[in-house]
Amino acid sequence: MATGAVVVVASLVVGVGAAATAAADRAWVAAATSGGRVEVTGVVTSVAPLAAEPDRARVSIAARTWQVVAPGDSGGEARGTVSAFLDDAPSWGATVVLSGRLAEPWRAADAADLAGATVVATRPATGWRAVVIDVRAAFARATAELPDEVRGLVRGMVLGDRASMPPPQVAAMRIAGLTHLTAVSGAHFAIMVAALLGVLRRARAPRLIAGPAVLGVAVALATIVTGGGSVVRALGMAALGAGALVLGRRSSALPALSATVLSILVLDPPAAMDLGLALSASAVLGLATLASPWAARLSRAVGRGVAHALAMTVVAQTACMPLLVAFGLEVGPWAPAANLVAAPAAVAVTLLGMGALALGVIAPTLAGALGWAAGGAAWPVAVAARAFSSAPGAEVRWAGGGAGVVLALLALVGLAWGGLGGSRLGGSGLGGGGPAGSAARGRGRGRWLRSWRGGALLAAGATALGLAGPVLPAPLRGTVSGWSIVACDVGQGDAILARGAHATVLIDTGVSGAGLDRCLRRFGVTRLDLLVLSHEHADHTGGIADAAAIVEIDRIWLPLGAAERTRASAEATGAVIEEPVAGSAAAWEGLAVRALQAGPAPRSRDGAEVNDSSTVVWVQARGLTMLALGDLEIAGQERLARTLGSGIEVDVVKVAHHGSAVQSPLLADAMRARAGLISAGEGNVHGHPAPATLAMLAAAGTVALRTDTCGDIALAAVPGTGELGLVLPCRTDMAG
Repeated sequence: MATGAVVVVASLVVGVGAAATAAADRAWVAAATSGGRVEVTGVVTSVAPLAAEPDRARVSIAARTWQVVAPGDSGGEARGTVSAFLDDAPSWGATVVLSGRLAEPWRAADAADLAGATVVATRPATGWRAVVIDVRAAFARATAELPDEVRGLVRGMVLGDRASMPPPQVAAMRIAGLTHLTAVSGAHFAIMVAALLGVLRRARAPRLIAGPAVLGVAVALATIVTGGGSVVRALGMAALGAGALVLGRRSSALPALSATVLSILVLDPPAAMDLGLALSASAVLGLATLASPWAARLSRAVGRGVAHALAMTVVAQTACMPLLVAFGLEVGPWAPAANLVAAPAAVAVTLLGMGALALGVIAPTLAGALGWAAGGAAWPVAVAARAFSSAPGAEVRWAGGGAGVVLALLALVGLAWGGLGGSRLGGSGLGGGGPAGSAARGRGRGRWLRSWRGGALLAAGATALGLAGPVLPAPLRGTVSGWSIVACDVGQGDAILARGAHATVLIDTGVSGAGLDRCLRRFGVTRLDLLVLSHEHADHTGGIADAAAIVEIDRIWLPLGAAERTRASAEATGAVIEEPVAGSAAAWEGLAVRALQAGPAPRSRDGAEVNDSSTVVWVQARGLTMLALGDLEIAGQERLARTLGSGIEVDVVKVAHHGSAVQSPLLADAMRARAGLISAGEGNVHGHPAPATLAMLAAAGTVALRTDTCGDIALAAVPGTGELGLVLPCRTDMAG
């Protein structure tokens, strides 16, 4: 144990050095980021067709070389991901040369969008990549006839391909904490290797055959599936395990994990910034040290099988918690329970699905039968996702900020304390009442402290406080700090926060019950100095009472033509009510708001006419500027474009009408923004944001940030540079 701990610490030290080296190697040449065109060569790693435009897709490539398209400039090596919207997209595995424009600096290990991209050259996949394409296509045929609710789930759980999953199911899996099942990780390797070893032992296969067989299966799996650092980590550990098997040695998880992570960082320094790798390593470290002792303790109460599954689920989740919270990723209360229910089904789906994958080319009929069996095994996962995503408290999230990280660390410390036998603290003299009584009480408390119960109590208490974070007093609830602008995730609606030194403005509220209260608590808002209601639609004005229930509101700018219901809700807050006109303004230290356009007032309740009455505001918040467009239609956008004249440059634009296709090229030409905020509901029936709008933003060099894929979006000016930065990362599958 001590040796393993030393190696882990050494790996972390080397990782810090590797990260520093990677950071030094990440800068790209200035010419590539100043509007000049570049050519990037790489291999296609993903192709995501757009639902509304089947012939158009978002394509990502693993970049290998770049070339600045300018006289006298030369190319060089590069590693990272470049994405682009393309017509007639090349297939996965093809080698392509893309030409386009990078609006922002791109750094190795980063993901960048190539605006106005075109395909200069393409070469179809050859060799092993061509084989992989055939195998994946055969698996798609084997699962093509499965019901909609499990077809995409099986493909995701076997290959990590979620393109066939319905958007509502993607959302349910995320809320229930099950998305990691559709992102191929070490668990898939563990299931396959364990099954293979079981077969080989029954067949009494010699170790000189068993070792290469294990390695071959691991390499084949890593080649066929999609994945990142977690897959590389699992492959490395499988290779070490296979080597130990050949040598007749017992494989130990801690040294294997340490050696694998160390090798990855030395061979690929940018991997030090791979959150997936960090989460994968954390989970394995926790499982290797804590799962067995906790399973042994729990088995006395719930039986061996349930105890083992429960211990693995809780330990893996808790081991990852500090990283998840530190990166602002969402963690809900039902994840352990949902995983406990789904885990047995996940094992069956993986084994049956891998069988269908292996036989798809050579025995398609048998592969189809196995595919149907995998679909049947996937139903418990689908049901668990639906049930736990709609369970009471499913939307509760762990406290954020520093307090949330501390609570996550305390929960992990408690789990480690209880799992490893408790602290050796304690002794005599802890109480009064005479020497004999004092010594007895001291020995009793010392035994209690050394027992697992002390650790369990600490872990349970920290967990309770972490999940109670949203309802704790502001100083205790661990709010997210350091932000200037936030797009709250309120589903298919708008709610934009802007903050100065001591003042906060909210633009729109979303519909009632859509989560505005959660967002205000998460970002530590206790007072609104101004509430701007852009126009009279429920997805912009319905949450007034939700805001007033938890914060004090000083002033409200009503929308033109406000309904009596909206006016009554605003007056009930006790705020000063105003109706803005073009030029209306308010300012505080570090925060300023000005209405650039208001109206004209709608003459009817026609949806388009009300949208076009939107009050457009310009905001300056602690080094960032933003233009919030409400739901302007084409006519309103063109009026604003004429008002702006030669153009206005802002850091952020709140894209009109949730990113619908109703966008004016005239306004797009007049406005230059580094980021576009799109407030859209996950899986919304309107198809927002429209692919044409995303393409328009990309062509203008504007990075699209979407609440349907990112959750809450928090932005700030990077200290020292003034560059636009994300305070929170977009939520990922790791947040499960």
